[in-house]
Amino acid sequence: MGILLFVVLGIIVILILIYFKKHSPANKIDREAWDDNERMAIKILKQRLDTGDITQQEYDDKLKEIENKRNKS
Repeated sequence: MGILLFVVLGIIVILILIYFKKHSPANKIDREAWDDNERMAIKILKQRLDTGDITQQEYDDKLKEIENKRNKS
């Protein structure tokens, strides 16, 4: 009986985690509200990442810089 209860609770926890993962926002910043210059900068960063011009770490750092600049203004 105790093991069955443990398994049922485990399944419930997993289902709750899956629900929150699917229904949580993809990011905390509404990127649709970004201006055209910010969108263009991100597009260029993605292109540079795709071509191997920059590393994933450099991409992440530059993206954080853009987000931080937006938060300060």
